Amino acid sequence: MQGPEELQQQIRTSERLLFFTEDRKMLVQVGPRLLTVNALKPYPHWEGFKPRIEMAWKSLQATVEVQGLERMGLRYINHIELPAQGGELAEYFEFYPSVGQRLPQQMVSFLAGVEFSYADDRDRCRVQLTPIPGSGGKSLFMLDIDYFLARPGAVEVVDALAWVEEAHNRVEEVFEGCITDKLREMFEEVK
Repeated sequence: MQGPEELQQQIRTSERLLFFTEDRKMLVQVGPRLLTVNALKPYPHWEGFKPRIEMAWKSLQATVEVQGLERMGLRYINHIELPAQGGELAEYFEFYPSVGQRLPQQMVSFLAGVEFSYADDRDRCRVQLTPIPGSGGKSLFMLDIDYFLARPGAVEVVDALAWVEEAHNRVEEVFEGCITDKLREMFEEVK
């Protein structure tokens, strides 16, 4: 596990402190009632990101007494590039807007969204798909998956990291449920 010495730069904005790793690919924000850990491109795999979350959480707990959890979330904002003449959304996505036959079939833009309930409605997962405008002729889409605690206080402080792991598993399931094998194969080609 990596320690706080890897956080190289500190910036203070109002009530928040921002800490960057030396390579500026990870950002930790700390403020009153706030802890966020962000990863920037190139994104690490979960095995590389999870220890950073654990380090930030344990560092916060060593500094202040965390008395309760009102909101926790794990959010992945995926930018997905399809071939320029991409074809139908249904070829790549299992989650997309459905337009009835009596409506025009040429969509200029859209926002498809849904919220799923998990753990007896303790948690929710909001999923949104939308095209990214101004993509220079490319077919780019944003698939935003936000898994969050829907009932404040429903997770004990000692269970926070276990909740994060559960959230990650759910986000992976939802992501896999949103894409087709054709898109999955495109991801494998990029690796």
